[in-house]
Amino acid sequence: MATSMQMNNLIVNSVPWVPHGVPSKFGLDSVKDSFKGKSMKMTIKIILMGIIILFWVNLGVALAQSKSDRPPMGQGTSTQLEQYSESLFIFARWGTGNNELGFLRQPEGKFYPDMGPNAISVDKNENVYVLDPVNRRIVVYAKDGQPKTTIPLNSLDKYKIFDPWNNELFVDWSGSIYIRTQFLDFPFPNVAVVKINDAGELLSQYVPTAELREHFAPKTPQFEKFMKRVMGRPEMTVLSENIGKLSKLHIDNKGYVRGIVGDSMALNFSDNNISTVAIMGLPSGNIENSYVAEYQASLKKTSPKSTAQVRRLVLKNKRNEEISSVNPSEVVKYLPFGALVKNLRYIANDDFNNTYFLALVEGVSDGSRFVVKYRADGSTLLGIVAVLDTSDHPLAIGPSGSIYQLVWGSKKNNDGVKVLRWSTRK
Repeated sequence: MATSMQMNNLIVNSVPWVPHGVPSKFGLDSVKDSFKGKSMKMTIKIILMGIIILFWVNLGVALAQSKSDRPPMGQGTSTQLEQYSESLFIFARWGTGNNELGFLRQPEGKFYPDMGPNAISVDKNENVYVLDPVNRRIVVYAKDGQPKTTIPLNSLDKYKIFDPWNNELFVDWSGSIYIRTQFLDFPFPNVAVVKINDAGELLSQYVPTAELREHFAPKTPQFEKFMKRVMGRPEMTVLSENIGKLSKLHIDNKGYVRGIVGDSMALNFSDNNISTVAIMGLPSGNIENSYVAEYQASLKKTSPKSTAQVRRLVLKNKRNEEISSVNPSEVVKYLPFGALVKNLRYIANDDFNNTYFLALVEGVSDGSRFVVKYRADGSTLLGIVAVLDTSDHPLAIGPSGSIYQLVWGSKKNNDGVKVLRWSTRK
């Protein structure tokens, strides 16, 4: 057994036992320094994590608040938009009678879709015109929705200048009727415009040479032969190749029917002197600027314009000076959260000189087409109306500002055709 002296020496010369994890007084300063370093790093980590968590929490609250604060369609924080009411303006059953519209089901396996009414327009007296290709006529409805008269299209069939599947219809303020269609006897796809009167008589035909140049080399025997055949048509005007391709038609604020040619020019088809200023090879004096879309810069330079987001529409005069512009970012404020305006296209003006555009919108669950109404100078957004897909259901703007849309699916769906109307609430 150890003596008391030996025991004291053992205690003095040895490191006293301490519980595991508790530092002894031996090397305590270095342990404290180590703890200080680790504690500081841990504190910084906790602070950074707190900042990150706080950021995401605040962002979530802000987004939720933004979504909940987004006003319903037609209501805004600074501007009260006009409210619209939807109504059934026309219902016509399938058939050949005065208040009926034609339907033709294609045999199974055919390339073309079923044939039915495919164009609509409104004249200055608010009469509604519906193109009925199956019955080869235009049916005119009075402003109360009742059938008024029919206009035959026999003259167009005679010269094979009416494609029953591919049409636009417009009526200018003089009462002349314009159909954007194509010549059926051309050996290639083409775009043409025909002008008729209210008796269905052919007044004019128009075709741009830009369409022809793509299929025939100029000054070749084939081109000259085909041009001779084209020019032999009655009342034919060949539009200058300098104006480019012809696309959409619209009615301007003076009641003229214009066609978009090239990228941004509008050719006046209501001008009686069109044949003297738009003949092939001559300058076209009856062309004005139309709205030009400016797009957001794309992340990929190779990305096509159609996939980019439109930044604004700009209207310029002949001196290339800006007259007015429309900014779709104002529209987004009144659409459901997350919506983006991908495209904006001019449609028409009403009698009050308000301007209407068709907006293609992404990020909206219940629709992607909206009619947007602005003051003529583009300074004030006045109204937004959700409509059906215009590629299947064409629409028109009346001089009163009412919106009309032609709706049908197949003969099994409701067994007829509808024309819906949206009008401002009184």
